[in-house]
Amino acid sequence: MGEMLKLEKKHDAKGLAPYVESLELPNASTWFRATFGDEVGVRLADSSERTRVNLQLVFPELLEQLNAKHFTHPKAELLTDSCNGDASAEEFRVLASRRDKQLLYHVRFTSSSQTATVSYFAYVDGAFRYLTYFRINPQINGSAAETDGFKVPGAVNVGGNVIRGRLTREVTPMYPVRARMEGIQGSVLLRAIIGENGNVCNLRVVSGDPLLAASAMAAVRQ
Repeated sequence: MGEMLKLEKKHDAKGLAPYVESLELPNASTWFRATFGDEVGVRLADSSERTRVNLQLVFPELLEQLNAKHFTHPKAELLTDSCNGDASAEEFRVLASRRDKQLLYHVRFTSSSQTATVSYFAYVDGAFRYLTYFRINPQINGSAAETDGFKVPGAVNVGGNVIRGRLTREVTPMYPVRARMEGIQGSVLLRAIIGENGNVCNLRVVSGDPLLAASAMAAVRQ
């Protein structure tokens, strides 16, 4: 990414072309179906086809926009599972919807006051390929446990009492100073998806005072 940004900035189209060509995903339809299943995979392949077909035009334009906004410090991040700390909420949906655990990447860019993310990349047939950014439609993920209207393949709903019995360590929330000073107390109800490795992800507040919620979430994440 760093080399491509430099080449675009110098308007070196000839030098940039082999890089962009290497980003093209071979047999895209097959790859999407193998990674996300037949139904979801076909829709994702179709939705991203226009960008992929026109990659030789689209990607240089993307690099031009990044250079124009002075996003010159790319950092590639590996997105392994749905509880990955670097994944956004939308990326969580994509990661959780994979049928096989094909590793995905995004690249973050920073400038003096802004950040940008380019998604997604995958290592396929000996090269990194640009898949384009895509979203998972909550209506096409089959039967599974659901959170915020999103069905997570393979997930099951588990009650709080069952989870409590499986705790290996209980963390007491820190009482926020302002809440203590104002005499605010009460319960905070949270909903979370917990990965097979025990990591907490997609944690959200169902109810409770906002002054208490942040501390409660920080404790539950541990």
